[in-house]
Amino acid sequence: MRHQIESDDIANIMASFADDAGSLGRATRAVVALPERVDKDNSRLIWLPRGKVVPIDTRDLGDLVYRFLRLTDSDEAILEFARKFGPLWICRRHDVAAYHPPTLFMPGALGPGPTGNDDMGLKPVFDYNCLPEKLKDGRWAESLGTWRRFSLRAKSVLAIAARLKAGKDISKEEWRAVDGFDWDWEKWGAWAYLADPWSRLAETLNWWLVIAQAQPFVTAHNNSLRTSIGIPRVSRHIPSVLSVIAVQLIFACQRQSDFVTCSGCGLVFLPKRRPVAGKQVGLYRARRNYCETCRGSVALRNAKADQMDRDRKIWSLAQQGNPVEKIARITKLDRARVEQRLRQIRARNGRIK
Repeated sequence: MRHQIESDDIANIMASFADDAGSLGRATRAVVALPERVDKDNSRLIWLPRGKVVPIDTRDLGDLVYRFLRLTDSDEAILEFARKFGPLWICRRHDVAAYHPPTLFMPGALGPGPTGNDDMGLKPVFDYNCLPEKLKDGRWAESLGTWRRFSLRAKSVLAIAARLKAGKDISKEEWRAVDGFDWDWEKWGAWAYLADPWSRLAETLNWWLVIAQAQPFVTAHNNSLRTSIGIPRVSRHIPSVLSVIAVQLIFACQRQSDFVTCSGCGLVFLPKRRPVAGKQVGLYRARRNYCETCRGSVALRNAKADQMDRDRKIWSLAQQGNPVEKIARITKLDRARVEQRLRQIRARNGRIK
């Protein structure tokens, strides 16, 4: 599945997802099943089904989702993530949380559904034995490609939410990156409501809850009760970071703060400060946002390119005989700045660097 959303387009949308503290999602109580050791070979994560269930520090939740979005290109990053938060614990046939109920009984307009390898004549209880891939030496495994697909799909969900909040149209290719479908839903009877983009986004988020087997549950704490969403510590399911990601994606899509895409590398990132695109910064109005990696050389290169474009426009207007006041008005620069640029261009005999 190819990511279809262009970074420059998203950068102008300025989606709003992070809270005022710079966290993506919301502080919730969550636990994950963490193996004693996680390794990888050329194409898989590998671990022994032995370890412990550990809580996730609520301070790590925003960083968890942010890091998950960055896993599309780096196998080492996937390994580091899994060693801290555990594997996804998904079954090898359906890409659904292990020990899931039969796919025919899993609610969701967008799936999941049975695969070509499912024997529909088997008793439904057999599906509850749907486990991660088990190797001959007793270890379990997950494909790195599966991790990349989930990371890409999560990134696409946030990008689509950003587009919708900005009142933009979503193409069939962009929707395919989010849910795998490019159907004309208006022709599908009971599913016609999915032609509404907001309904389709809602069902996409429901899909994440279904495949992660996340659910509301109640626990006792200090002589009181508290409710959480995820996978209970004691259940038929393995507490997986996938359920945490699913819940945090839902919280993120309902945030009203700033979450942007880097104009350099195209990475969706959580900024440490408010996005600047569209705001006045010094003499100019900022056009782009950059992540920490691209804020240096890439930002400087683009700034120089912008300056050359402004110089060409200033010089062209001057060559047409326009006075400085008119050039300043057209370019939205102050008079002193226009005069300075003209002096420098004339000193180079009209050459634009």
